[in-house]
Amino acid sequence: MATEPNLAPILKTALAEIRGKSRLAAGISAMATRPEAFTSQAQMQLAGAAAIPEARELIERHLDDLWARTVYPVTSTPLRLAVVGAGFAAAVFSAARVLSGKSKPLVFEASPVVGGTFAMTRNPSFYMNTLNRPGTGGLPGEGSLTYVPGALIQPSMLTGREYNDNADLGFAIRLMLANYATVVPSARVTSVRRLRGTPSDDLLVSLDRGAEVLVRQLIDARGPGRWAMPPGITAWDERVMSFPGLMARMDTPFPLAFDPRERWAIIGGGDSAKCAVEMLLGIGPQPAMSMAGFDYVNQIDWYAPNVDRTCQSWLRNQRRRYARIAAYLPRDGETGTIYLPRDGETGTISRPPFGGSRLFVYNRKAAVTRSMGMVIVDGRCYDRVVVCIGLQRHDPFLDRLTGMSNYGSPVPLARSSFGGRVLAVGAVANQPFSQRESELGVGRFDSNRLAMFRYGPRIAALGMQLT
Repeated sequence: MATEPNLAPILKTALAEIRGKSRLAAGISAMATRPEAFTSQAQMQLAGAAAIPEARELIERHLDDLWARTVYPVTSTPLRLAVVGAGFAAAVFSAARVLSGKSKPLVFEASPVVGGTFAMTRNPSFYMNTLNRPGTGGLPGEGSLTYVPGALIQPSMLTGREYNDNADLGFAIRLMLANYATVVPSARVTSVRRLRGTPSDDLLVSLDRGAEVLVRQLIDARGPGRWAMPPGITAWDERVMSFPGLMARMDTPFPLAFDPRERWAIIGGGDSAKCAVEMLLGIGPQPAMSMAGFDYVNQIDWYAPNVDRTCQSWLRNQRRRYARIAAYLPRDGETGTIYLPRDGETGTISRPPFGGSRLFVYNRKAAVTRSMGMVIVDGRCYDRVVVCIGLQRHDPFLDRLTGMSNYGSPVPLARSSFGGRVLAVGAVANQPFSQRESELGVGRFDSNRLAMFRYGPRIAALGMQLT
């Protein structure tokens, strides 16, 4: 095996507790029969622990306890480096720093939950778009697209399913952050400004609790943005839910335990909308406590301009990952309860009466209006609406992205501002597709712009090179 990574005390404690209980240690014992499959004893033990749900949950609780005790740093000495956002980008950057002999960075996370988008729920709530396969990273056709540079344990070692779920990625990322960074949760960075005249032109980082920290260099590792709301809708409730709001129900028993006669609408046509459709149809990851008798959604109307309405066109144009949705769409030329006009034909597309098709697509945008005990979408009344209209970009620290330049050569690793004092990495950098990515067809799906297989190697390279 390769050189053993230095495990953080919290992980050593959790693994020791697991090894001390024969029922929880069964996974570690099984993995020990295949040592050649792992690069280190630590990786083997973490894979074994993750194979037993109760052991994996024990590790998660230890991580939560660790971050619940972490507080703001109190220091008058400027920090050498700090990171904003505790998700995939921060985990890869931190691991690259430590594994290349540098000190652990301090990471500020606005949410009380550490792990970013993939850790929005503890239980699985949606599947990844990329196939679960072993190997190192690379672009499509060149490597594993779920490879996480520097991870203590790769997502491919957490399940044998065709696609990983978000909880697999979240677990791998949280382990990395616990081992390679000092994370301060519930610490929202509100502003960053450069202090001219200080010995090193330090950055003054302001936090939402009134705290201020001096930093020599700041890494903006936040995700692509905040989940957008429709005009006029200022707060979510059980009638109008965001994508994270719907997914959060997966951590509760009977997440869809509403009246099965209720009418649901989904707004938006991106990957989050497709994952929401899968959840409502029951073809997404299954909660630990759910059954069709309680969690069956009978009617789903989907409003999206560019979503295929029939089974055959869906299979032709959509990712294979979402192929199961096609079974719930009508076939080309099907008549009877569903009326679909042919190309060039005019007329109104009407939803069949209640009891007809379970999933129906309207190829248009729709406004959402809250009403008394219901929600109005495109003139129709619904009981529940899930809004998946994309992300609003973060209000960036980087002069609103003006005057930014690429950092790194010949491969741009980040976006730079404040004379290189602030570097945006990962999805928040929103770097365009390279010529190589375009040649491989990566640019065919705009959602790939935010894909971790694009940014992972670049972030790792930056973490190793940055002095």
